[in-house]
Parts: sequence; structure tokens; C-alpha cells
Amino acid sequence: MALFIVWRKDMEWKVLRDKRLWLLLGGALLLSLPGVLLLSLLLKPVPWKELRVSFVANDFMALYVIAVALMAIGVAWA
Repeated sequence: MALFIVWRKDMEWKVLRDKRLWLLLGGALLLSLPGVLLLSLLLKPVPWKELRVSFVANDFMALYVIAVALMAIGVAWA
């Protein structure tokens, strides 16, 4: 269960525990292009040397990390 503590304007600590929210956000990330690339790499592994020279794969993995960070920021501000 994912727990995030959020600091609201009224200065009270709240805990987000809505499972549907996390399922929807996780599904959206997995359906995104970086998520599809990550799943394809998990299903069909690529040798590390080949992956290191593939700038496209590295860019998509970086975008996936950025998307996760933006999702966390969005949830924190919700």
C-alpha cells in the first residue's frame, strides 16, 4: 500500500490511501510510451553493451523517471 504524507494549506498532515487512484496512475504510466519500452525490456532483455549505446532507449528511460516524479508531485499537490 502506497502511503504519501501531504502538507496542505491548513497545515494538517494527510495520508493518501486511495487504491483506485494509485491503480489509475500506475496504469497510465504503464500505458505511456516509456512504460511500454520498460515492459518490453523486461519481457525481452537487451544486452547491457547494446543498451548503453542506444540513446533512444536511454532517453525513454529518463522520460519514465521524469513521468514518475511528475506524478508524485501531482499527487502531493492534490
